[in-house]
Amino acid sequence: MILHTHQLSHRFGDGSCLQFPDISVDAGQRVLIMGASGCGKSTLLNLISGVLPISQGEITLLGAKYSDLNARALDQLRADHMGVIFQTLNLIPYLSGHTNASLGLRFSPLRNRRIDAINTEIMRLADALGLTRDILERPANHLSIGQQQRIAVIRALLGRPELILADEPTSALDPDATQQFMRELIGSFDASRQGMIVVSHNPELAAFFDTVITLETHT
Repeated sequence: MILHTHQLSHRFGDGSCLQFPDISVDAGQRVLIMGASGCGKSTLLNLISGVLPISQGEITLLGAKYSDLNARALDQLRADHMGVIFQTLNLIPYLSGHTNASLGLRFSPLRNRRIDAINTEIMRLADALGLTRDILERPANHLSIGQQQRIAVIRALLGRPELILADEPTSALDPDATQQFMRELIGSFDASRQGMIVVSHNPELAAFFDTVITLETHT
């Protein structure tokens, strides 16, 4: 098992609290978390990534319990074992697509050691995602949204982290581009060692996942 959450909740400063169903992710498993705006999809992803503190419950990643880790150790666990595709992408505009793609490796010697040749691996993933070398050489702010999303996917996949997290990865794409992007994302996913959690409000994505969890809106 890659990930397990147990009786997880998060309490906000105004006293409101979100409670989440237990989630387990094995290697090769693709989990889609759905729900309307405000149901806590992004909050849940931020809890799993270790960005938000857990008010109650437990998260275990590859046998490591978050409650046993200090902030530095949790940051390193995330850098070594998670690839995150942010909704806002978080690319540095003036850096090339290639440089943006490789930035995550600077924080994880472990993921670096898993790659024999970084440039070769970036090009392999770029080919799978339909990106050419000249696109990789352009600054991020000269790329289309779809191209930027694919750069963010390469950054998340480099070094084969065991868990891929994606927050509304198709929100800026039209239906045809969404289908193409998801086919490319699933095709680049290593089912022998990786698990995936995607949060989205788009029901059309369900066909790409073997597990779908729907969060209810809290009132």
